[in-house]
Amino acid sequence: MTGERREEITEKLWRLAERHAEELEHQPIAQAQRALQPLARLTRTLGEMDKHAHPPLPPGEYEIDNQPRRSLHELRDELVAHLERIEREEKEYDERYRWTFENGAGI
Repeated sequence: MTGERREEITEKLWRLAERHAEELEHQPIAQAQRALQPLARLTRTLGEMDKHAHPPLPPGEYEIDNQPRRSLHELRDELVAHLERIEREEKEYDERYRWTFENGAGI
């Protein structure tokens, strides 16, 4: 079996697994439980196949390895900036929409 053919079969199996999972969402629990084990086995096998199809790069060849290293202080400052932005956005949202759901209003 050629590499292209194997990849083609793997893609078809992934699509089948996705369709099967979508169908299970709409079935009664008792009926869906019988199909969960084969679906889990299929996705686990496909995941293992994907690992072997694309072996990981050797150390030092990842894109992140070529970027300049940042100090702990730079990372801390970036994290603080993200947290401040999140707090600011949450405060703005609260100030703007707090009255909307007070005492059941807006529902």
